[in-house]
Amino acid sequence: MPPRHVVLVGLMGSGKSSIGRPLARRVGREYLDNDDVLELRTGHTAREIASDRGLDALHEEEANAFREMLADPKPAVIGAAASVVVDPGIRDLLREHDVVWLDTDLDHLARRVDAGDHRPFLGDDRRAALQAQWDARAPFYREVASLVVHPDREDDERIVDEIAQALI
Repeated sequence: MPPRHVVLVGLMGSGKSSIGRPLARRVGREYLDNDDVLELRTGHTAREIASDRGLDALHEEEANAFREMLADPKPAVIGAAASVVVDPGIRDLLREHDVVWLDTDLDHLARRVDAGDHRPFLGDDRRAALQAQWDARAPFYREVASLVVHPDREDDERIVDEIAQALI
């Protein structure tokens, strides 16, 4: 039987890294971040790939990095790129793992992404761009989720506790 990873999914800024790292420590697993693996595989950041080759190329590279993480035989906590759930093949692969959807309030997300400079191409109206992404991806997140949590405040420890109690 393949390893059961704990996979965190959600839009950019939903807290996959800030929740995933302490969750991994809590459960004694390695934390793997899609952005980090992408950069190791390609030598480029998500922003650089999107800028140089376009969003389709970025999403393809993110999916390839994500498949690589899922294939790792050692169970880990994985922070997935927001776009990977669009791929039906990846959604099929996710059925073999514990998937947590970090369904975060859009206003909270907009504030979080304003604080970061690595978020590619949200444009001037970040909230509207996030709303469009949520509308397109929420059905897929819902489809693959074993657990849905709502990290709408800066209380990551509460979310880590909720996930650890539910899945591990």
